[in-house]
Amino acid sequence: MKEEFLCSALKRTAGTDPASMPGELVSAADTFQVMIGGHQSIVKIFNSKTILFAFIIVWTASISCASRAAATLPARPSDLTLFTINELDSASDALSLSSSAPSQNWVRAWFKWANAPDLRGLGYMVQQAHAHGALFGGGVTCSALYKNENGITDSQFMGLATRDPDGHLFLISKSYYHGSVENPAYRLYVLHWAEQQIDAGVDTLFMDEVNGAYSIHEGLDTYGLAAFRRYLIHRFITEDHWSNTDPRWSSRFHINLNNELESPDGTIQTFDYAAYLRQNHWDGQPDNGDNPLSSIWGEPGDITNDTYSAHRNNSVWHYWVTELRKYAQKKHHRVWIAANGLNRWVDYQIIGCPWNFQRYPDGQLSCTGSNLPYWRSAYEQSRVLMKGKDVPIMTFNDWGEGMPWMNLTSSERAAWLDAYAPEVFACGIFFAYPVHGPFGCDASTDGTLSVIQKQARFAASVATLLHRVVWQDPNAARYNGKAEITIQSQPDRKKLIIHLINRDYSGLSPSTQTTKLLHIAIAIRPLNVTIHNADTGEVSAASWKYNSLDIFPERRTGGTLSVTIPSLKTWDIVEINLPRWAAMPAPTDITIPCSLYWARPAENQFSINSTQYPRSYGLNGFIQGNLHPDLRNNPTFVVRFTMPGKFEVHVNSTAETGSHLVICVDGKQVLQSQITNGIRKNDPNSEEIDKTYSVPISKGLHHISIENNGADWFTVDWYRFIGL
Repeated sequence: MKEEFLCSALKRTAGTDPASMPGELVSAADTFQVMIGGHQSIVKIFNSKTILFAFIIVWTASISCASRAAATLPARPSDLTLFTINELDSASDALSLSSSAPSQNWVRAWFKWANAPDLRGLGYMVQQAHAHGALFGGGVTCSALYKNENGITDSQFMGLATRDPDGHLFLISKSYYHGSVENPAYRLYVLHWAEQQIDAGVDTLFMDEVNGAYSIHEGLDTYGLAAFRRYLIHRFITEDHWSNTDPRWSSRFHINLNNELESPDGTIQTFDYAAYLRQNHWDGQPDNGDNPLSSIWGEPGDITNDTYSAHRNNSVWHYWVTELRKYAQKKHHRVWIAANGLNRWVDYQIIGCPWNFQRYPDGQLSCTGSNLPYWRSAYEQSRVLMKGKDVPIMTFNDWGEGMPWMNLTSSERAAWLDAYAPEVFACGIFFAYPVHGPFGCDASTDGTLSVIQKQARFAASVATLLHRVVWQDPNAARYNGKAEITIQSQPDRKKLIIHLINRDYSGLSPSTQTTKLLHIAIAIRPLNVTIHNADTGEVSAASWKYNSLDIFPERRTGGTLSVTIPSLKTWDIVEINLPRWAAMPAPTDITIPCSLYWARPAENQFSINSTQYPRSYGLNGFIQGNLHPDLRNNPTFVVRFTMPGKFEVHVNSTAETGSHLVICVDGKQVLQSQITNGIRKNDPNSEEIDKTYSVPISKGLHHISIENNGADWFTVDWYRFIGL
């Protein structure tokens, strides 16, 4: 084999003139020169500098030698544990860097943003990823459109671009525009670049901004206006049996069918929403609160509510994934598809890391915060979107203008990875390590590569503990140091898995905690307990004791397991093997954390007792007021108290215009409070209120409702039920 020849010839090639090399070796070198065609300066040096020539041959051969021991490629999305962001792997140094970190998916190694990469002769990149044991990822923006990109003419560009209510192009970031996702030609244009990557061998596709990334000012091109008109006709004529000239078009929506600009033929069949906005002077602000059609149009990125925008976004995304799978099948090629942002019909999910990086007063990154509610919410939202199906969820720190990762120093990036990447795995989600990207994002130069390599190796070593896990109540464990705790179970494997993530930091440096105790509520005696240490990579038998009669705090029954944690620097995993699966002792007090997502909650009634309650972060922390009635579906809890107790709700913050909290028990108002914004800023995570509201509850079955009859939203961190 040519690889074996290269491996055996390494010593013979150093310092040798290419012209004197054996024919087979020269052929291999020539092939490599073709494969890097396009990097003309490298090719020129290659031909003129013998030393660099030998180095490239050695580097290429080392890759070929390593390929013979490469890991098997993941067979199913559920096999994926390790992701890396490797944009773009056509850069001269990216391939060696990508190969230096453990990964099963080189995400976004090829990506079409403006001008698509020329993929001719780049198939060797896919082969190298496979030799490394990784899938090779491509990707396409479904939104961005530049003038003259990929050789399109001005006429073609104008036909593909969307418009604002005045018929004008809408400039994004002073450089590009958005395509019209309702335009069949634009949909095919997006598909073309993804199909080109399938032809070149990609295994996964990262489809970015699949909703077109519209703002409230966009989507009002000819195709979008026609699609909105069809939506109105279907929703109100087909489903609700209105007529083309129904007076409710005027009384409910203020549509003037007698105005030829709004409706040329006097019926809804020719209604022009852009003209309607202009006639009512809402063209500068289409989501104006006085616009009765604003809630029907919906939020531009909506995918969950009964709005035109949600209908459009789901329709176009379903079209794209369907067509891409058909194309891949026709080519006898397997491709896994994901959208940037939780969505339907995906093989695995992609979600960005939260943008609210916590900082100390001096502006430095804080490593003592928590993103656990965010990750758990992502898991719950994915299950809803995928109709109960579990698919892997990958998260990443994006780069580009305004992205928080870009604002971190090298030392802050390394600290973020140590402090917050473990949270992701601790929640049953998977982190994509930022290895190589644009804007100077390079792990080999910003000081993060060693952290990435260490942590990724550890995640690979505990992969079986990270998959197919069930979330458990984190309050069922206590640690006498400073750490975030999550508890997962694998009932089929009779395991409990506890993640300890250090939160004892001095600035950006973790303080190693030694000889601490971890106490866990467990119903039966374990067989054994093992500690996996992320910093040393060591796996060791733990020192532990179990007392079946010891009742853990706020639990109904015993017992308690005590485990000695010898050393916690960044991340430890405690693996507990049980003789049989048994549920953890039920709590007497239940705390249900919330997370924030701008959508109408799918459910609004939740049953609560000591053994049945939402155990994860599925509850939406936004409690909507009067400004967004389409998003209101505020919760009611059906709760059985076995003794007199309390109900508590912790309010984080409120909208700039304020809100009004109302708590009702069995239909009777028991607490009301005006919540006023003191900082005049719409920040749902500001903690400006940071107040717990509490009401007493008598023994028995009760319906407890949270309402907001104020101007706008407030946000809730958690609900607590005491005395169940």
